[in-house]
Order: sequence, then structure tokens, then C-alpha cells
Amino acid sequence: MEKAQPRYRILMTDCIFLDQDIERHELEAIDAELILAPAQDEDTLVSLANDVDGMIVTFAEITERVINACRKCRIIVRTGIGYNNIDIEAASARGIMVANIPDYCIDGVADHTMALILSCLRKTVTLSASVKSGQWNINLARPIARFNTLTAGLVGFGNIARAVARRLQPFGISVATYDPYVSDELVESAGVEKFPSLLELARKADILSLHSPLNNETRNMINKNILQEMKRSAILINTSRGPLINEQDLNEAISMGSIAGCGLDVMASEPCDMQSPLLKHDHVIVTPHVAFYSEESDLELRTKAAQQVVLTLTQGHPRYWVNKKS
Repeated sequence: MEKAQPRYRILMTDCIFLDQDIERHELEAIDAELILAPAQDEDTLVSLANDVDGMIVTFAEITERVINACRKCRIIVRTGIGYNNIDIEAASARGIMVANIPDYCIDGVADHTMALILSCLRKTVTLSASVKSGQWNINLARPIARFNTLTAGLVGFGNIARAVARRLQPFGISVATYDPYVSDELVESAGVEKFPSLLELARKADILSLHSPLNNETRNMINKNILQEMKRSAILINTSRGPLINEQDLNEAISMGSIAGCGLDVMASEPCDMQSPLLKHDHVIVTPHVAFYSEESDLELRTKAAQQVVLTLTQGHPRYWVNKKS
């Protein structure tokens, strides 16, 4: 007997996981077939988009051209928090719902942020490398400040930034923030000082940690104008989005000693250019966009992403609907 065609077809545009078992398990409940794109270039995605009912996207660029190729797609789910790789305006114009998973890795990203902060402040990566190269020299550590003399400036004060603040405070580190979109009452209730501008926060902070979404307002927000106002002893941390930082300006600041170092989990383009001059500095730590990851968050992310598709196709809309009309 000829096998019946599935009721739905779902395109997985790209996958950073070892398999697609979790997604297939969730989708099988509604007789949906999962198709993994063989490549992520625009032409390939356009050719596949025509005949699918939904998409699950990680890092692939879902452009206006890809979206306009959709004939019956109802839902595009971003497997993550940010969704700047999806043309939201084009999706909305086509009546396609877009969803994300905004609550799956808050603790993991906050923990990784802390790991980068502590490693930069205590210079553990640099000192370990020096010992392995044959140098046992405490003077390579200088200067290191006592934590309870420091102020951390959090750029953005959403869920992850608030989780970072809760981790910083027991170390005796004072916490301040710049976020024009959160209330004074919320910031005050967290025991955090609110600054009126990014520039003023940058001047005050010993640790400047980025927790902002990427949009036209925030792209390259950390540039020469901000970096030159930071303390020479300050460190910069980014576990949010790479293009928040002008990397050319950052490299110049590190090279000139305008700031003491940085910890980056995200880069302007990923995978990053392995010839990037930032990778050549001893006081720069770079990790491969891994802050979101734990075994538990992996399971939660993948399950919720598939469930957003299931909810849309069976109940009409996803739980985390980012382009819902107000």
C-alpha cells in the first residue's frame, strides 16, 4: 500500500544540533513531516519555501525573497530569543506569524556572562596560558581590583540582565544599568542604579555588559565614542548580539590600551573570521556563541520551538507571537 502523504510539511532551514529527533517527535503528533534544508543560501530556501506549512529557523537568513516564495506557510519559529535574521515586516505583510522562544536560556546566558566577567577580572585565561607556556610570574596578573570596589554597568535590563545583576551582587559588585524602556521602579526594586544615558554608564562602569536586542537603534552602539570614554581598567562583555559592537573600534581600543580587555560570546559575523585581529589579543576571551547552551536548555529550546508550530497549525497561533497586531 502506498504511504499516505503527511498532513503538514515543516522546513527546518538549519540545525546546530546533533539530530532532529526531538523536533520530529513533537511534529509527528500532528502528522507533520520535517524537512532539513541541505543548504542555507537564499536560492535553496526559496526553492523549498513554496510547499511548506511552517519553518523552524536557527541562524539562516529568512529574507523578503524567501518569505515571498511561501505559498501556504503560516508560522516561522526562531529557535532562540532574538529574531533579527527574519524579515518581520515581510512576514507580517504576507500574514505569516513569527514566534521565538524568549524564556529558555536565561540562567545559562547569565551564568556564561558571569564566567566571562570573572575570567576577565581575575585574568584566569591569560594566566593559565602563561603558565602553560613556561612562565610562573605573578606580576603578569597586575593590576587586579577587589570586587567590592567595582561597578558593573548593564546595557539593557531585561530578564537576562536582571539575572546577571542577582549574580553580581553577592560578590559585592555594585550594579547600574541603562535601559530607557524599563521603569525606574523595576530597576530600584532590583537594587540597581539607573543611568540616563549609555555614555554616562560607560564612564562609570568597571564592567560594561551588553544585554540589548539588535535593531537599528542598537547596531554599533559600542563604538569609538563610547570606548574612548570608558576607564582604561574597564572590561567589556557581550553575550547578546555581535553587531552591537563595532569590532574595528574595539580592536583599536584594545590595541591602544583604552580598555583592559573583553569577553565575547558573539561576533559581528559567525562563525567569526579566524584572522580577526581581536583573536590575537591576550586580554580578549572569545567563545563560540555558546552561552545559551546546557543540556537542559537544549531540550527545552527544541521542544518549545516544535510546539510553537504544533500550536499554530492546530490552535491558530503560537504562544510566543512576536508580530501579533496589538
